[in-house]
Amino acid sequence: MTKKNRILWEVDEQEDETSPPQQPQQPVQTQPPQQPDSSGADAYDPNAEQGGDTYGDPNADPNAMGAEPVEDPAVRIQKIGRIFELKKIFTRLITVQNYLMEFSDDKFDEMKTSVDEALELFHIVSININTYSEELDEIIVNYYKFLTDVVKKLESLA
Repeated sequence: MTKKNRILWEVDEQEDETSPPQQPQQPVQTQPPQQPDSSGADAYDPNAEQGGDTYGDPNADPNAMGAEPVEDPAVRIQKIGRIFELKKIFTRLITVQNYLMEFSDDKFDEMKTSVDEALELFHIVSININTYSEELDEIIVNYYKFLTDVVKKLESLA
């Protein structure tokens, strides 16, 4: 393996060793029942806190009460996989950009410009990731092709 390939792909080994930090669970706070009003009816309504009506069916569809829809685990795994691939692409683009900064030769200027533009477009995609959710697979494939072409060109120039 050449030094350039080792530099570009050793980021993967470092990413595998890290794990995301676990979020502490927030304690659930409950309100004490209020005093009954002058009519003698209980003013505290536990259904009012949940956003449901007082005649709500406990077996009702949670989506109908404004809760987030339950996502299929397979779809969630695909989304996580796409985000992981995008993270790897970003780290590789930054690595290539940093590697190209070491060269002051004019023959690398076009490649530097291409990598800078690819990073700008990547930033736009990451900001609008929900808009591009249908095209993420194609975007990932295109970025990997771009990175492969950049590495091949670097090998031929250096």
